[in-house]
Amino acid sequence: LKMFAKSTKASRVLDVGTFTGYSALSFAEGIAAGGKVVTLESDAKIAGVAKSLFDGSAQREKIELVVGDAKAAMRKLLE
Repeated sequence: LKMFAKSTKASRVLDVGTFTGYSALSFAEGIAAGGKVVTLESDAKIAGVAKSLFDGSAQREKIELVVGDAKAAMRKLLE
């Protein structure tokens, strides 16, 4: 995922289904400084685990964790 983000020169990534946060962290490593990974998770307990991992990561500034309904969150991102 890191290589994919880097090779496509992605500056923004939408990650649906955070779970442990592995994919969001990998994408964040592959995007340039100033880029953003928005990761969506419906389960607050699972999101809490991922957030603690994000907070301890060097990539924390690139990751935005959104907890709640993914469809509603994606609609809001389009606004």
